[in-house]
Amino acid sequence: MPPEALVALWLAPVLLVAALQSRRLFRIQLQDNAIHVVRRLLPLAIAASMWSFLGAALLDFADHGRQQMWTLFRETHEAIEKIQPGTPNLDAAHPLQLTAEDLAKASPLSERARRWLTGSRITVVPDKFHGGVGRGEKLPCQGSKDRFTTTYKTAGTAKVRGSHTRHTFCGLGCGLKYSWQKHRSTLLYHEISHWARVFRHSQGIAGPAPKFHPRRHKLVSAVTVTGGGIVRVRYQPGYLRLGHRRCGPDCWGFLWWDREPTGIRIRRKAIIGTIQQYPNVEDAWQASNGLRVSINEARNRQPEQAITVADVVDHYTATELAADLVNRGKSYATRTIYREFLTRWVKPTWGSLNIRDVRTIAVERWLHQLVRKDGSPLAPSTKAKIRNLMSVLFNHAIRQEWLEQARKPILLVRQSAKRQRIPAWLEPEELRALLSKLDWCFRVMVFLDAATGLRRSELLALKWGDVEFDNLQIRVQRSIYMNVVGDCKTEASKRPAPMDPLLAAELWAWKQHSSYSQPYDWVFASPRTNGKNPYWPDILLSRVQ
Repeated sequence: MPPEALVALWLAPVLLVAALQSRRLFRIQLQDNAIHVVRRLLPLAIAASMWSFLGAALLDFADHGRQQMWTLFRETHEAIEKIQPGTPNLDAAHPLQLTAEDLAKASPLSERARRWLTGSRITVVPDKFHGGVGRGEKLPCQGSKDRFTTTYKTAGTAKVRGSHTRHTFCGLGCGLKYSWQKHRSTLLYHEISHWARVFRHSQGIAGPAPKFHPRRHKLVSAVTVTGGGIVRVRYQPGYLRLGHRRCGPDCWGFLWWDREPTGIRIRRKAIIGTIQQYPNVEDAWQASNGLRVSINEARNRQPEQAITVADVVDHYTATELAADLVNRGKSYATRTIYREFLTRWVKPTWGSLNIRDVRTIAVERWLHQLVRKDGSPLAPSTKAKIRNLMSVLFNHAIRQEWLEQARKPILLVRQSAKRQRIPAWLEPEELRALLSKLDWCFRVMVFLDAATGLRRSELLALKWGDVEFDNLQIRVQRSIYMNVVGDCKTEASKRPAPMDPLLAAELWAWKQHSSYSQPYDWVFASPRTNGKNPYWPDILLSRVQ
């Protein structure tokens, strides 16, 4: 922009304010002096000058960017003309494919042009509007015999896709059109990143240039090629809405946009939970992280996308540890312990880190430093369980195609599960002395556990219909944890357990004495719940101790 135009643009608001206030200036009283008038108008004039200077600076910045873009267009076009002087040899069915390296070989490019054209693919095809140019037809042009028109087609969003920007050059007399597959906002982002790196290098600051926030920076997105063209896959954060129900509490709904195979965009909705489960929007937003990762699967499969460990944890919890998933091979106890380990140990430490930035030695050192709340070191068996859970977590990321199979850092993490102390074994005399001090119900419970070796969750889940006195065996069909009945931990646990005749006689005597002796009743039913639930495991431990 010429300096005269900048000065005019700067002074125009000041003159406008003076014109608006001229009536007031000519109506001043005689006792008002010039200092009083200047004092009243000076703040307004300063504000108008500052706003005019801001507008002039913005226009100058836009004009400077337009000139740089024009220079880039001219350099690339001249390089293309040296590679392909005219259009007679071009065919729309077989266009000419060029890259930035091809243009650099044909014509020297400036540093900005080389930087902006990095990763671009240029397709040169005959221009339909100027299809006759180069075959004997010439277009009029002022100051020259011929002219040609270059059309730039940006592969941006749906609103930008298909739009053309025409620039007219005078000289060679050939019509060209080529698609430049890089959005202009992407060029601006790369230009800002370049100057940020230059500034950091000049200041002696080590390290890469700062990156933009993934939710705010949406310039570089994953691109999916479909039959209808290029569809830009953007990150969808979605949004929450509190819905009112006729009966029951209000519920949080998560809404997002989805695209059908036909290309039509439709809005979908999923229920996150009730307002009683998530009292505020922050808790509901945190609970929707797993669903948010699921709806962005196509974008998350791109290698440049940043998937954090917290995103994988939320997605794994929502898809593999949900309460309604009873046929996924995990018992209720396993799902509960997994959720507790992920919430207490894994997510607070590794949640904000990219899954591709997790390193083997870092995980190994972290496991060695884990301590309890009282400051004592965590048991090696617990550390081994945490290590195995992290391995399961990364397997889930690989299965979802968010991570390559060769990049699993947990595979080489060393963590021993060796016991810190040897468990105490009871001798027959000690077991006999223990049984003599217990009540009848707890004596049968301890005797049955010592004879069969059942887990306490399987022991307390026994029903009288599972005990076969004729065949002297016990069918283990279920387990119970926190009063939730589920499957056994492993398939081997479902094998029938044999009974000794002495044990069978003790169980038969307890059945005759118990008030709950039907086949559907619990073997060790609690009288406090009228036989609806078995005894709590902690009650047995308190009696034994």
